[in-house]
Amino acid sequence: MRFYSTKDKSNIVDLRTAVLNSLPKDKGLFLPIEIPSLPIEFWNSTPELSLQEIALVMASPYLRADFSSSDIKEIIEAAVNFPAPVVPIHDGVYSLELWHGPSLAFKDFGARFMAAVMS
Repeated sequence: MRFYSTKDKSNIVDLRTAVLNSLPKDKGLFLPIEIPSLPIEFWNSTPELSLQEIALVMASPYLRADFSSSDIKEIIEAAVNFPAPVVPIHDGVYSLELWHGPSLAFKDFGARFMAAVMS
């Protein structure tokens, strides 16, 4: 997958460059050139899928040009290996608890994913 800078759309880089540099030199943000759509069948099946299965489906379009399927699975297993329960708040209102990781903060998902991609 290739990424462009939000400040200069002609500044296009590969995944490795985007991950290792985190910000373009022009101080913009890296965004994927294309945001893949996922089929409605996937969205309809998410209640039956594990968090790891959902992460695998969602990350694969962004990673498959640079990683094998088995490597992507290993990245997901390393990054998403703690619970993120959906808990009821009120009638029909739910919350996704993202604080069950090692640092007890939502950032564990992004930080662990980034570390797994970098390794």
